[in-house]
Amino acid sequence: MPTVIRASGAAEFLALLPSMLGYRPSNSVVAVVFRHGRTCGAMRYDLSGTDPATLAMVMVGVACRIEGADAVIPLVYTDRPYRAATAGAPSVMLGCLTQSLHEAGFGVPDAFLLAAGGWAAGMLVGESLMLPPEPEPYARVDEARVAAPEHTVVAHPAAIAEPDRRDPRRAAAVRRARRALELARPGAPAGSVHLPDDIARLAQLLTGGRGRPLSPTEIAVLGSICAHPADRDALLGSVALGSVESLGALGEQPRIEDLITGGSAVPVDVGRLANAHAAFRHAIAHLPRRQRPGPLGLAGWLCWAQGQGSAAIAHLTAALEIDPDHTLALVLQRLVCEGRIPEWAFQPPISDR
Repeated sequence: MPTVIRASGAAEFLALLPSMLGYRPSNSVVAVVFRHGRTCGAMRYDLSGTDPATLAMVMVGVACRIEGADAVIPLVYTDRPYRAATAGAPSVMLGCLTQSLHEAGFGVPDAFLLAAGGWAAGMLVGESLMLPPEPEPYARVDEARVAAPEHTVVAHPAAIAEPDRRDPRRAAAVRRARRALELARPGAPAGSVHLPDDIARLAQLLTGGRGRPLSPTEIAVLGSICAHPADRDALLGSVALGSVESLGALGEQPRIEDLITGGSAVPVDVGRLANAHAAFRHAIAHLPRRQRPGPLGLAGWLCWAQGQGSAAIAHLTAALEIDPDHTLALVLQRLVCEGRIPEWAFQPPISDR
């Protein structure tokens, strides 16, 4: 069951938001989307370099695709002082987005401007967003007490992709395990070097949230699986859905290519993806550099599949710095840069079905 956290006011909502997003927004346009009074998604775009009307159209378009979405809270974060923000581009962006959301039929219970020195809630009057002359102090947000679960909050979305600290002794153990690993497995399917049971077992370890990192041997196996496309794709399907065979059990039977490129609306368990990404970050830190592109590419997919585009780009860029021709990284980089969003992001979570 999903965790329900109730924010009783604006300060509590703003205090909760970084935990919900996983990072502290800065110089960003954020929209938190609601379905029947509960959050069902959030999106973030850079504040600078985009025409406000164009960005508002894009964000409203995304919100319209989310099944059952009926309300949105827009927020603009800026490093500008409050008075400069209210007279400049941040205020224009917030007003444009708020107006566009109203015109699209969404409820907009609040609209927030968060600037250097303070924050404020705006009110749409006609076609103009009215903001108070003086902001609220951030002390109100700092003092807000929200019973939120423990979440890691980073300073920037791309920081989600930073690998764990490298332990030289553990890295040496991984190299030894890698040399001892028998690549050819009798009975493996054509194009594979690992048995399906081995891949399913590793997927279970990755997604279980065991509280301990993978062992050196498990890291070596992960590196080997990710180096072989057929095995890597089977691992991706098993991590996302339980097993590639479960695609058929869901009735739609999409191709694995549709899962990789986000073209399938089959529900993906985001909790499994988050657990797997944490395990990948540790594994990547301890694999030899030349063996990292495969895991980095799959880690990029795990982030993109959760809506973490900045973190995905960080992983994919790291993969392509080592192997400029890595196919999965190139495909995913193009999808992320085009603004592609997986189809499952617009569907209710499995728990709500």
